[in-house]
Amino acid sequence: MPATAMNHFTILTDKLEQTLAFYAEYLDLHPGARPPFKFPGAWLYARDGKEPILHIIAGQQKDVLVKGVIDHMAFTGRDLQGMLKKLKSAGIE
Repeated sequence: MPATAMNHFTILTDKLEQTLAFYAEYLDLHPGARPPFKFPGAWLYARDGKEPILHIIAGQQKDVLVKGVIDHMAFTGRDLQGMLKKLKSAGIE
C-alpha cells in the first residue's frame, strides 16, 4: 500500500486551550469539524478549511505526556487489501 499523502498528525495535551492558542498564533491553524468523540480535543484546519491537519487529544494526564512527541501520523494510501496480504505473508499481525 504505497502512501500517497500525509493525512494528519496527532498530539496529546493536558492544556487544550493553551495548545489551541499556540497553533492559532504561530501556525494559523484553527478548530473545525470533529466527530463527537467521548474524549476532549480538537481538529485544527488551515485557513482553507478543507482537511484537518492536526488532531489534538486533550485531557491526558501530565505524567504520560512527553514534550515534542507526536502520538501518531496517518497517511493516505491505496490497495489496503494488498498491504494486509503483504503484512500477513511476512508474519506481521
